[in-house]
Amino acid sequence: MLTVGVTVKLNQSLSIRAVALVSTCACLPALCAIEAAAQESGVTLPAVTVGGGGQAKKKNATSAAPQAEQAAQQQQQPAAATDYQGASGPVTGYVARESATATKTGTPLVETPQSVSVVPQKQIEQQGAESVSDALHYTAGVIVDQRPSSRYDIVNIRGLGSLQSFVHFQDGLKLQRGLNFDVPVIDPYLLERIEVFKGPASVLFGQVGVGGLVNFVSKKPTDEPFGEIGVTFGTHERRQLAFDFGGPIDRAGQFSYRITGLGRETGTDIYGVDEERWAIAPSLTWRPSTSTTLTILGSYINDPTSSYSVAVPALGSALTSPVGQIPHFFNPGEPAYDSFEREQASIGYQFEHEFDSVWTVRQNFRYMKLDTEFAGVQTAGLVANQPQITRNKSLTQNSNDTYAIDNQAEAKFATGAFRHTVLFGFDYQHTSASANASGGGPTTSVTPINYLNPVYGLNIARPDIASYNSGDNSQAGIYVQEQLKYGNWVALLGARYDWADYDYSSLTLANGALTSASQKDEELTWRAALLYKFDNGFAPYFSYSTSFEPITGTAVDYAGQPFKPTTGEQYELGFKYEPRGINAFIQASIFDITLQDVQTPDPDHTFLNGRWPCAPNANSICLTQTGEIRTRGFEIEGRASLNENLDIVAAYTYLDTEVTKSNQVFNFGGGVTVDELGKRPTAIPEHMASFWAFYTFHEGPLSGFGFGGGVRYVGETFGNRANTWTVDSNLLVDAAMSYDFGAMAASFEGYSLQVNALNLFDEEYIASCGAFGGGLPATTANNSGCHYGVGRNVTATLKYQW
Repeated sequence: MLTVGVTVKLNQSLSIRAVALVSTCACLPALCAIEAAAQESGVTLPAVTVGGGGQAKKKNATSAAPQAEQAAQQQQQPAAATDYQGASGPVTGYVARESATATKTGTPLVETPQSVSVVPQKQIEQQGAESVSDALHYTAGVIVDQRPSSRYDIVNIRGLGSLQSFVHFQDGLKLQRGLNFDVPVIDPYLLERIEVFKGPASVLFGQVGVGGLVNFVSKKPTDEPFGEIGVTFGTHERRQLAFDFGGPIDRAGQFSYRITGLGRETGTDIYGVDEERWAIAPSLTWRPSTSTTLTILGSYINDPTSSYSVAVPALGSALTSPVGQIPHFFNPGEPAYDSFEREQASIGYQFEHEFDSVWTVRQNFRYMKLDTEFAGVQTAGLVANQPQITRNKSLTQNSNDTYAIDNQAEAKFATGAFRHTVLFGFDYQHTSASANASGGGPTTSVTPINYLNPVYGLNIARPDIASYNSGDNSQAGIYVQEQLKYGNWVALLGARYDWADYDYSSLTLANGALTSASQKDEELTWRAALLYKFDNGFAPYFSYSTSFEPITGTAVDYAGQPFKPTTGEQYELGFKYEPRGINAFIQASIFDITLQDVQTPDPDHTFLNGRWPCAPNANSICLTQTGEIRTRGFEIEGRASLNENLDIVAAYTYLDTEVTKSNQVFNFGGGVTVDELGKRPTAIPEHMASFWAFYTFHEGPLSGFGFGGGVRYVGETFGNRANTWTVDSNLLVDAAMSYDFGAMAASFEGYSLQVNALNLFDEEYIASCGAFGGGLPATTANNSGCHYGVGRNVTATLKYQW
């Protein structure tokens, strides 16, 4: 296998700001320094657009002569960004045709025998999405907003995940988290599209949860000059400035650039909680020939503060309390003490070279530096028969250095009537994380607060750091995939072997005790699928795929042995439909997923004498791997951009999720008994449905005016693992309207206004309820934490495009 390598060595002590400076300098000075030399070159290239899995996607270049004159005219007459799609380029309307997420090759979605949903930038903008979670509201099989937040994007796919599910990738490389709250985030304004790959994805990506993954596709340089700048104002004193511009640097077309960024400050509907974000993402593409492309991607995101849904007790929120209900705007924390700061910087590249009509090699790389500090006051429980919430405080300081590299060699050839696309690959990723954390116990308790008459302003001292923690996580994998076509038949077969290492250590400062854990895992995963594409665009398929995900952390079983990875498998039967003559795409599937080797409490080693016999302290529990969760379901999603006026997306999901194996009865400290066998996991609805439409007038007296809206329904969920009480369903309405001032007069060309309202009728609802303490069984009143959904949010954006 032929690979092309670039050695990158970075000092791990490199600061966030230094990385941000490097990533910016790698792109911005090139606009001046490279242009002169490039203009002297006699090479003139056909226009191309960077794509993924086949990055350099060539347009049909029929305008070959005189090219130099045409290039000059383009410089004088700016045009909109190219609408050519490719596997990761801009999407025309709401309907994507290709994706690289499911196969790592540029494959038509109608020929991809597994469910993939693509949310394009146009939909993100028209719906006024302020986070990735917002952008996925209308996607089948996806549960978001379980813990509403600008701090993280928590996405549950097909009912398998937790309230801490961060299964995210960017441009095909995993966004690796550190310890505790050290989780990267990407603003949707920096993205070209968001793709959800449903079901096991380990065959191409290694250690990934069985439910699937979300891949963020970055905005990249285009071959035509464009630009936009917009200002946004809204509820809670929201203020935002955003910009996005780029295009070719030289007339020969070798170099192009793009710079995207935003600054935002806003309040929230939770008392005393604000958000602030500053982000910039420069990129530079070099095309020395028609067969070679190198794109450098940099980004810097600084969140001086952000919002996060702090759990409140179920009694008084989801459940009626005799002493009064907890208001949805109530903050159980302390605004003067609570803080969350994150600095995140990355730099990487995507390289592709086509040797001939058969062989293409690619290499993708990214280095990321992430620092966070979190200080917070959280809910601990309820005071009996009073509207009082007990609280404690915490402090964690986290740092994380990660890098990932993926090498690919792709061969396209034919043997008789069979057409082959064979992919060979080797990837490696590494995370080096550290965390300084405060301890628990009485020393971190905070004065209770009355949720009906809260009084803030306590002078809370930060707790002492109690432990130093570090963790190194690495994964290496080799994979091979065959995409075989014979007539209308498409077969997909892939296999991968992974080596995963994890080392963890924790130093307790009070007594100098050092706890460490180390584990090494190996696993083979594979996928097989078959699809038949009828001439009318209807394509039924069947697929089988497997997954694995190591269990990392300090916990060990009773014998002191690390846990083995959880494994999963999925059977999926479905169809894709791409109707002829209509810009539409429909996909539907039924699926059966089993997650095995799930951790459950060990019934043979109970809580005695104030401690667990298998753990170093009383706050840890004995676990065993006898659990199993099964989810069966049906989902359908349709997208259409009918002529130039109407865009539609609709989705429905049915989930039958059940704990199929568990220790039936578990006694937690003599206080709580839970029987979860045969029960549905918390916060997972049985039914979800959504519909969104947006209509734009292009002629007549309403020319330039657009309006739209949507409804999204989430069915009732269970609030505890014993399934003894439920959280009500919710039906939310969103609305939007826009106006293009260019329809009024030519002098206003490029100006537009858009107004969005999320949760238009300000519906008050509970987004989810689940157990505290790492998923332990919980009492109804004290520990079953609930999260209110976000109230009405209205924004208005004035934009100028050129």
